[in-house]
Amino acid sequence: MTDTSKSDLDRAITEMYQVFGDGPLGRQLFGCDCCADSQTLDRWAQTPLRQLNAEELGSYLYSAMSTIGDEEDFKHFLPRLFELAVEDALSIEFEQLGTQLSRAGWIRWPDRQGSTVRAALEELWKTVAVMEYDDFALDSIVCGLALAGMDMPVLLTAWEKASTPASKTNLTRFVEHNRASLTEKRRLSNAFWDGSPAQEVRVADWLRNAMSAY
Repeated sequence: MTDTSKSDLDRAITEMYQVFGDGPLGRQLFGCDCCADSQTLDRWAQTPLRQLNAEELGSYLYSAMSTIGDEEDFKHFLPRLFELAVEDALSIEFEQLGTQLSRAGWIRWPDRQGSTVRAALEELWKTVAVMEYDDFALDSIVCGLALAGMDMPVLLTAWEKASTPASKTNLTRFVEHNRASLTEKRRLSNAFWDGSPAQEVRVADWLRNAMSAY
């Protein structure tokens, strides 16, 4: 990642902490016993956000807003979840974070909250043009952004038109990662697409056109 792109993404993450906070939750976190015991819930609620690691929050993310906590609790954990996800922490799947963002209805959040989330997602996307990722990371970023409800045709078209070496390399890797699945199964390879068939169709249609050039 170039210094410029990293600093822009870092600033976006810092802004998320400023908007949503970085201290402890400050209230009791409720959840069912089958997903987390009371000691775990208390640790998540009482620990300053930046001190929670990927393993802990990965466990929380899958149950967020269903069996553990509500939308307001999810907002609290979001900055750290996003930070860990973009650091490629294996316990935080960006696709799952995108799914939960959509479930929380972030697009309808108050202005500053929603704009801060959008800025962070857009800054992550910009790194695709300046930093080489492996094919699995690229697939995760594309799918996660789509599941979060971003306008993928616009983002993908901009990616295709970008002229940077990293952008072209990444696009080739993304195409090849999905080529066999799209050709043989007429589906994209990532299982998380089951959560948003409409977005999968949009990305798959774009990808079919791109495949002819790569």
